[in-house]
Amino acid sequence: DNMHQTAQAKAALAAEIEGRTEVWYIEVRMRAADGTWIPLETKGRAEPGAAAPRLIIHARDLRERRRTELQLRDQFAWTKALVETSPLALIPLDRVFTVTAWNPAAERIFGWSAHDVVGGRLPILPTDAPEETVWLTQTIGEGQTFSSYDTRRQRRDGRLVDVSISLAPIRTADGRIEGAIKLVADTTVQKALERQFQRAEQLDATGRLAGGIAHDFNNLLGLIMTSASLLRDETPEHSPSREDADSIIAAAR
Repeated sequence: DNMHQTAQAKAALAAEIEGRTEVWYIEVRMRAADGTWIPLETKGRAEPGAAAPRLIIHARDLRERRRTELQLRDQFAWTKALVETSPLALIPLDRVFTVTAWNPAAERIFGWSAHDVVGGRLPILPTDAPEETVWLTQTIGEGQTFSSYDTRRQRRDGRLVDVSISLAPIRTADGRIEGAIKLVADTTVQKALERQFQRAEQLDATGRLAGGIAHDFNNLLGLIMTSASLLRDETPEHSPSREDADSIIAAAR
């Protein structure tokens, strides 16, 4: 790397001295008094009116910029890993609802690949749910945030999935809104469990109701059998009423 930079510097100086260029910019490393190497951005030009070739060279210390670049690179790597491994579909949109990114969770939940979606309109934005378009407009235009809207959306294969949708504005460094990010959680398993629990609760309530009715009805039948038995015992043996009492007892049993 040092040899390459040395060659660049020599070539720039030669071109300047020979008049083949007016101003040159190169990045080099120079050794400081303490022995450390300092990255520099240098600019050189010939001094006008000089009898002999003289150069004016400006150098800018790039150490702080390099540190910032490394921090940004690390931050980008961390953010990329977070987006790639997130269980949520993270879908950024520009001001006209064009998809600018489509992470693996979005592909898994909805079936479209990033190649199919990025650069086009959001395929899961339904025509029969205008409120979502209104919310996107309010998020992008007014900076509003919407969270945990439970609904169903259609996959590429036509199957419906339960989802929970949240929206937040995307802002530039100076605070301008340039789009929105949609966060979508797949709640299919959760909703299925909720429906199973609701059915179980309904069955349990039905069972308790049936048990209560059976208990009350059993009491009534016991009273009918007791009364019919007393009536039978008080009726002469050959009376037609005795046969009626026997029928009541048999039916109650």
